[in-house]
Amino acid sequence: MATAKKAPAKKATPKKAAPAKKVAAKKAAALGKKAVPTKKAAPAEKTAPTKKALTSSKAAAKKRAVNAALMKALTPSSALTVSDVERSSTQHSTGPSHSGRGWDAYLSDRDKRLFPAAGYGGLVGFGERPVVLVVDVSYAFTGDVREPIFDSVRRWHNSAGEEAWDAVDNIALLLQAARSKHLPIIYTTGPLEPLPAGFGWGLGLAKCTRETEDLDRPEANQIIREIAPQPVDIVIQKPMPSAFFGTPLSSYLIDLKADSLIVCGVSTSGCVRASVNDGFSLNYRMLVAEECTFDRGQASHWLNLFDMHMKCADVLPMCEIVSYLETLPDGLFFAQMPALSAPAVPQAHVSSKRDAG
Repeated sequence: MATAKKAPAKKATPKKAAPAKKVAAKKAAALGKKAVPTKKAAPAEKTAPTKKALTSSKAAAKKRAVNAALMKALTPSSALTVSDVERSSTQHSTGPSHSGRGWDAYLSDRDKRLFPAAGYGGLVGFGERPVVLVVDVSYAFTGDVREPIFDSVRRWHNSAGEEAWDAVDNIALLLQAARSKHLPIIYTTGPLEPLPAGFGWGLGLAKCTRETEDLDRPEANQIIREIAPQPVDIVIQKPMPSAFFGTPLSSYLIDLKADSLIVCGVSTSGCVRASVNDGFSLNYRMLVAEECTFDRGQASHWLNLFDMHMKCADVLPMCEIVSYLETLPDGLFFAQMPALSAPAVPQAHVSSKRDAG
């Protein structure tokens, strides 16, 4: 019996892929929904500013605000200019640990890592009743003219040279801001009438062979005229490095109900450091105005600022301290020291840029 021949299989024609819109429409119809038309891709958003750019912008804004506060604090009679303020507040970071400071050049990589790792360098913060302490800014430590340090020490063996006069300009700014708030200002200096032959100076005579030279100069321990005390200010003569040792300073601070000291002056590694240590030991909040301190030794200046900032004080740029002073109410100390309520004696700033010859 003959078998029927099978018809040849038709070749399968490949189907064209349905357009994406039709596929979406079919799927939507199966789900009982209307097809959603495909949207065109949105244009790319503008690149957000980097973290570094934001930080830089915030720092610049803060610096402008601080400088404005500093200028507001200055008395109308002041001869100081905006450029004075700008110069005094440059090259300082505003981060909580104040990294990137002048002392970094004198620290090893090991020490830069070690102190934060050990937990040092926290901030004690500002107080509510600050007193300004100006340590030993006399002719013995500045000389009588601005000149290079090796020229200056020929005549004034304790002089810090030109760096002393840079600090004097900044101290003048700080004092004007403090006086605008009628804050107590206490100066220290060495004995104005020292005992004969340097008696009372103790072993200091053994450490410095030129120490008795100042005995022949009655002006050596006079506060320099550029930042001369006003009648309401207190001047303490001290026999040793610390402003507290053998003086009535503690008694005055108790009477004023002070809780903090803003310290400036000389030398950073000597009398300033000794005074800060003692104030810290007495539980005062110790604040050091960085640009308002000076020392004859560059390394000892920066390393002592660093060490104080790590252990016993907040070493802050002057502009931050002045910005804080601006927030204080007037008349904080009128009850304890009524003389402060009198109008401040107008005192035009005397430029310290006096050159030799």
